[in-house]
Amino acid sequence: MRLTTLGIGALMPWAVWAVGLDYLSGADNMLKYAALPVTSVDSAQPQAMITLSKDHTLFFKAYNDFTDLNGDGVIETTYNHSFIYYGYFDSFKCYSYSSDRFVPANRTEDKYCNNQWSGNFLNWASMTRIDVVRKILFGGARSIDDSTAAGGGDQNLTVLQRTYLPNDAHSFAKYYNGPDIAKLTPFTDISTNKVDKRENGITLCNTTVDILTFSKEMSPCRIFALGLSEE
Repeated sequence: MRLTTLGIGALMPWAVWAVGLDYLSGADNMLKYAALPVTSVDSAQPQAMITLSKDHTLFFKAYNDFTDLNGDGVIETTYNHSFIYYGYFDSFKCYSYSSDRFVPANRTEDKYCNNQWSGNFLNWASMTRIDVVRKILFGGARSIDDSTAAGGGDQNLTVLQRTYLPNDAHSFAKYYNGPDIAKLTPFTDISTNKVDKRENGITLCNTTVDILTFSKEMSPCRIFALGLSEE
């Protein structure tokens, strides 16, 4: 995935031509630009272009665990709490799981939570590349975006939904065995130092399944079937 922005400086002939336009001149330049999308004005010429791949790899996990994310020369092979993971969840909020979605419960200064999900950990565990793109461009894919009273009487309810993941190579699992699991998840009974390594840590499986027919016998993973977060 690559996002490329071409500014005015990269298109000098257009920059010279644009100087004479009224809508780009004057002290209120930025006010006009911010108040009205450029492409909604007949006389406005597009000044930026995004070049984005359109292949199936956009539906792979966003954090692949073999990349140096913070530029320190060390590959992040698992969750790194000092790094802020971008995604649908607020890294500085704790989430509870209720009514088939993750709901913000409270804020946290250190990204750790008490008997709740850490938003930073959820971003690492569940986001795909297309989710990150959608978050950047328009705030994320909304399954509910209601400014009036919703089903449960909620006001101004917005629910973001993680992308569809078919049951093939696009589905993925994330494994974590750090000593701070109890501060990142609501689970307090997860072992991290048993002799049999298979009994340690937590594996989070990401796929799209019919939750009504899903059986726990199918997989030893904790399942993120929907990947919903409420703003």
